[in-house]
Amino acid sequence: MYKKPNSAEEITSGAVDAYIMSPHYPDQDKSTKDRVRQQLRRWHEDHFNQKVLSKVSERDKARVKEAAGTVTRNLNNLLERTNESKKAGSSVFWVILGLLSMYSSKSPFMYE
Repeated sequence: MYKKPNSAEEITSGAVDAYIMSPHYPDQDKSTKDRVRQQLRRWHEDHFNQKVLSKVSERDKARVKEAAGTVTRNLNNLLERTNESKKAGSSVFWVILGLLSMYSSKSPFMYE
């Protein structure tokens, strides 16, 4: 169970990551990347301002808008990390494939 944040500073990347990757996330069949993209659309400034911020009292608008910006930044960071890990995995694959091809071009007895 997570504590409800009272300020933008309490919305951490760890909390956003935990929610997106939670086994209790509503769309279990979606990849992490798809989950992040779905939330980015939901938290997009234009969408958020129209659907949510328009219903917030004037005295709380600045605080809510700041918190929404924090969520969006954390989602973008998670998306970037997801993309980087995919690239890193791909790079490792090509390095291993290159090493295997180097060894396979040598004597067939090399592995004995």
